[in-house]
Amino acid sequence: MEVKKWDGTQDLKGYFSDMSESFYHNTDGFISKSSLSALKASPFKYFSGIKMEPTKAMQVGTAIHCAVLEPEKFDREYVILNDCKDRRQKEYKDAVKKHGVEKVLLKSDHENITNMKAAIYGNDAAREFLELDGWCEVSGFTHDKETGVGLRHRFDKLTKCGIGVDLKKTQSVHPDEISKTVSKYGYHMQQALYSDGYNDISGEQLKAFYFIFVEEKYPHQVAVVYLDDISVNVGRDEYRECLSEYLYYVEFPSAASNNSEIQMISLPEWKLRDYETELEDGGIF
Repeated sequence: MEVKKWDGTQDLKGYFSDMSESFYHNTDGFISKSSLSALKASPFKYFSGIKMEPTKAMQVGTAIHCAVLEPEKFDREYVILNDCKDRRQKEYKDAVKKHGVEKVLLKSDHENITNMKAAIYGNDAAREFLELDGWCEVSGFTHDKETGVGLRHRFDKLTKCGIGVDLKKTQSVHPDEISKTVSKYGYHMQQALYSDGYNDISGEQLKAFYFIFVEEKYPHQVAVVYLDDISVNVGRDEYRECLSEYLYYVEFPSAASNNSEIQMISLPEWKLRDYETELEDGGIF
């Protein structure tokens, strides 16, 4: 399989290395799994064109990816403020103006990222996959055969032997919690879309896809997991449904309006249960 080095002039077809994250996320004519999830959540917001500003958690997530997958780039581009403890300080604000908020880290942030990286490489399975020969942050572009929609995907690590690896930070690596996280953030859709994209570009099936989860808080427990076939099939059905919705809204843009139906809203279930309990106890007069 060929992975071309991006030079800024090639047609967006196939896999590319050395493509900046900002360019990847702003390629016209291609949508990603994240785009489809945003569309599913709110067509009106998606087609409004307003892009969400990265939160601190997102910035740390990007930084840990860079530290683990592209350590030389991390050392070259990130600014560590070892003597600054608060983002309200002038030193931090000045550094942000000069380097951009996404590239400036407090000492505490850097220590946390360093510890997460050490935990990841301290896990035998995670280290084995990350050290396999391949490409980090490789960007893929293809067109869906059924709909013609341009799709893009970006492997954290794609090995030459055909294994995809994705790194995620999380609150808990307990299997039940990971299952909820996969469902909440659509990681099953991600695996299906990436696998189908790999097949379209290479003509081969992806041999395996592994998620490396690392907890944000010390001591940063790590879990390496893969999804069962039925979960991936659910993800494939969901992302293909999103593609159909995308085409519908492209054809009928007025349908992505701010005119949702009038809804009846109730108090949270716990509040209603408390109310019922008080009634039963004779506590409300």
